[in-house]
Amino acid sequence: MTSDMRGRGSVEGTAPNEGATPGVAVRPGNLFRVQTVAADAETSTAVMDIGPWLHGLDGNYAHGSLGVLADVVFGHSVFVAAQPHVRAVTTELLLEFCDPITSDSGVLTAEGRTMHVGKEYGAGAGVIRAEDGTAIATGMVRLHFFPGERIGPARAPASRDDLDRAPHPLGVLDMDLESRRDAADLRVRVNREICNPGGGIHGGISVWLSELAAAEAVAAASERLRPTSLHITYLRHSPVDTSVTFAARVEHRTNRSAVVRVVATRENGGVGTEATIVYRKVE
Repeated sequence: MTSDMRGRGSVEGTAPNEGATPGVAVRPGNLFRVQTVAADAETSTAVMDIGPWLHGLDGNYAHGSLGVLADVVFGHSVFVAAQPHVRAVTTELLLEFCDPITSDSGVLTAEGRTMHVGKEYGAGAGVIRAEDGTAIATGMVRLHFFPGERIGPARAPASRDDLDRAPHPLGVLDMDLESRRDAADLRVRVNREICNPGGGIHGGISVWLSELAAAEAVAAASERLRPTSLHITYLRHSPVDTSVTFAARVEHRTNRSAVVRVVATRENGGVGTEATIVYRKVE
């Protein structure tokens, strides 16, 4: 078993909190360079810059880094359609990974569409594309509605300067990692940089952390595997200033595939999220 205290600034070539401005709040969307979301009751769009913030613990492209973009865009038009006087939380998110990101620069474009709006639940679907139109990922999201007003005042869109000053996502994490064959435990201290306006881990951040843990579990057992799908269920709020452990276990493995289950457990023993990630061999 290996114990890895990679904590802050763990990506090669990225200093801890490089470029961050003390005292300035950093949002999850800023960390992943997600730019202004435009939405109506039918569709929503946003773009995300391609860069080293999409890299994982091994320095390679991390598929889970699409989580914030997908969570923000795929359900945004659904939320707009459910207004007014409704709050919403994501209860499930599914990503099907298509082609990997091969460029070191440029942008990804995410497009979401409202599929259903009911009294208590809604569903949306979406696609993330490279600049040449190649599908990087497709997905669906399910939202639960409940009465209430927006949490806090509407925040102004992030400026270009905000995005350029944002640190690498791994640079804001206070984390411990232990990995061994077919298993990995990623313990994260929840800080405000990875939280939503309600003060809990952002849904897209949970996707990212789940896939980071799963990748560590798979890497010790197999080579040339990459994720083809990720399904995450959101069960409980994981509040700021607490710790959450993302425990990844390889449930099934062949020489060409693996199925990994990742359970995020809070300090009090309650399960925050549960994800299933499927890996396939890349020829």
